[in-house]
Amino acid sequence: MHVSVSTVLSKGMIRNDQVEALLQFLLDLGVHEAWVSETKPSIPAFWDEDLAITEAERLKLAQLQDRYNREGKITWPLRGPGALQ
Repeated sequence: MHVSVSTVLSKGMIRNDQVEALLQFLLDLGVHEAWVSETKPSIPAFWDEDLAITEAERLKLAQLQDRYNREGKITWPLRGPGALQ
């Protein structure tokens, strides 16, 4: 059986390096694929720069994604505004 999980990461999780701990937790549960996106306000009335990730944080996530995919640990199709195509 192939198990997938979809989750939204808060900026705090990214900033505090908690993403890898989450991925390890998912691996320990037997998850094969993690669909991950970052928090981003959906309408202008709720926009707050403090909630959106920076370009450096997006690149950090992309590097983590590449490493996990390369090592075959978990398939991680990053999605969202900062997703790699």
